Amino acid sequence: MRIYLAGLENQTWKPFALSGKIQNCFGSFYYLRNDPNMGRETLEYLRKSIKNVTIDSGAHSFFSEMQGAGMSVSNDVKKTKTKETPDAYFERYVNWLKANYQYYDYFVELDIGEIVTQKKVLDWRERLKQEKLYSKCITVYHPKVVTMEDWIRTIEDSQSKYVAVEGDRPNRLRLSYNKLIEPAYKRGVRIHGFALNDKRVLNKYPFFSVDSTSWIAGMKFGSGFSVMDSGFGFVNHRIKSEKLFALAKQHYPIMDLFGKNNSKAYYVDGMIAIDGYNKMQKHYTDLWEMRGIKWK
Repeated sequence: MRIYLAGLENQTWKPFALSGKIQNCFGSFYYLRNDPNMGRETLEYLRKSIKNVTIDSGAHSFFSEMQGAGMSVSNDVKKTKTKETPDAYFERYVNWLKANYQYYDYFVELDIGEIVTQKKVLDWRERLKQEKLYSKCITVYHPKVVTMEDWIRTIEDSQSKYVAVEGDRPNRLRLSYNKLIEPAYKRGVRIHGFALNDKRVLNKYPFFSVDSTSWIAGMKFGSGFSVMDSGFGFVNHRIKSEKLFALAKQHYPIMDLFGKNNSKAYYVDGMIAIDGYNKMQKHYTDLWEMRGIKWK
């Protein structure tokens, strides 16, 4: 299993990218697109330091979620955080992908069929093929606009042999992931789950890859991801608990750093989280291979 660490387009996290410890990362076009140099500096150090680099379209940053409806995007509320139209945003994305082709391994399509209709998304896929970008494209399943028949066609049409499904959404039932994973696996097509790092999900469903921003939780909220005797979890640095730190001994030095040298504390905490996620992805790779699932 691959676990992509997301958020690395923010140069705040540059020291972690340059550490050489991160194996897989997600960067977002939404945040890179307005850089005067097209995010080139960021892309260069990501490409140099990280084995697998995937660019997300930024669809869910560009289009605000419909509050209370459990929709990642909405036909009813077309509330955006920018004045760009979907077509204009897509054009900028295509041009950016062409200009920076050598810096990424894969990119995620602009999966906003719930706003623009899935027909428009399919038209955009044809444009990606014309621009000779489609071989690096991760296409996405959203149950509101894609039937199971469409999903099979999407898998079989994939040139990258890499597809994705939405993760858990508020007020939405969890997808039947095994029904989506099985036909992809049988066809040798890898499948990604967005924002899925819940142990209960990873124990139950054999995704090829998932992504998460939770590795930076310690720097934002004072709690760090860690490998503990009982498995993987988060340690709150603001709670001095003998039992807690018995489970995560590598966090001992951080307690004294917070409030005294926060920049050093953040770095130590981030590196512990990166190490934890590396161990976590190995754990789930081994687990699923033991169960007979071995992705190519």
